Amino acid sequence: CYHDQIIYNDDIESPLTEWNVLTNQVHYAHTIATDGEIIVADDCSSDGTRDILLEYEKKFPGVFRCLLNEENLGIPANLYNALYHCRGKYITFLSGDDYWLGYDILKKKVDFLEKNQEYFAVCTRIDARLDGTKTIWISPESKDCDTELTLNMYLDKVPFHTHGFMMRNEMMTDEGKAYFELIPKCSKYIDDSTMCLLVLNKGKVYLMDVVGYAYRVERRGNKTHSFNSTNTILTTSKKQIDLYNNFHKYLPEVDLFKLYRKCLAVAIPGALIYGKLKVLKEIVKGIPGEYKKRGLVIKTIPLSIKKCLFGVVNSIKKKNDMSMYEHFIKVCEMNGLDEKEVRGFLEYQILTDFLISNT
Repeated sequence: CYHDQIIYNDDIESPLTEWNVLTNQVHYAHTIATDGEIIVADDCSSDGTRDILLEYEKKFPGVFRCLLNEENLGIPANLYNALYHCRGKYITFLSGDDYWLGYDILKKKVDFLEKNQEYFAVCTRIDARLDGTKTIWISPESKDCDTELTLNMYLDKVPFHTHGFMMRNEMMTDEGKAYFELIPKCSKYIDDSTMCLLVLNKGKVYLMDVVGYAYRVERRGNKTHSFNSTNTILTTSKKQIDLYNNFHKYLPEVDLFKLYRKCLAVAIPGALIYGKLKVLKEIVKGIPGEYKKRGLVIKTIPLSIKKCLFGVVNSIKKKNDMSMYEHFIKVCEMNGLDEKEVRGFLEYQILTDFLISNT
């Protein structure tokens, strides 16, 4: 807050006169400038960040609070550490390189939770921006918004982005602290999926049809950078399934079958392609027996094949005047399959699907 304006800048050390104005409506309720606090959990950084944070803590005592870890805890444990020290009525989240969209986005969320006491949390759509400026995608789709976001919807692929979402502060009670302590207990590496499951299991969540958060995607060379891009397929799958295994241990009443299936559908072709069947065997071995008894692995194989075929088909550019059907047959032929057999198989599948859906 500077001269009755809320200002921002990517570089915290830039002169205040060079910062951008977010809004001059500093006297609006439910903004950080009027009735909030900022908690920064520094996970043992070594780039000079601590000195800057301590300087701001001195400038804004009671509003700007620093939590300085003496050792690196990892994202989930550091997130819980920040949650544990929150004192406000509501908690919202902002990752280190992201930003909110709109000066009144916090007010909109607070107003919603004030008027709708039956809801535990509220979230918005997010705008993924390459290098912080160019929109790559916006999610979820508008058609899935302005409604309650349930656990079943999330399991059926409606995204719940924890970026910038707001929830009621449950950290004032021993029960709330114990519940959210499951964040680091479920995973040492993945915080967003863990929070999705915990929050959706905790209470009702409302999904606003508002793009309220910019998720910055960083370009490194010709590739974008994220957790999934810095880990192999099997490493990512194993960490995700380890999360589900631990979540099941603490909250066995939540049915994770669809999430296991989705993750295994990626792990199986990854293991086949890279010759890591032993790793896959260890991953499957750790999955709770009750899911395997329900035919998890067998029911995942068709989805795995579909993902393999999708990857192969998209590895070769389709001609503009060729249908996807013919392109698929052509790619199969290029990979050593008999064109007539592939075409006959597809025609059989189409006929079978038609008969099943019309009888």
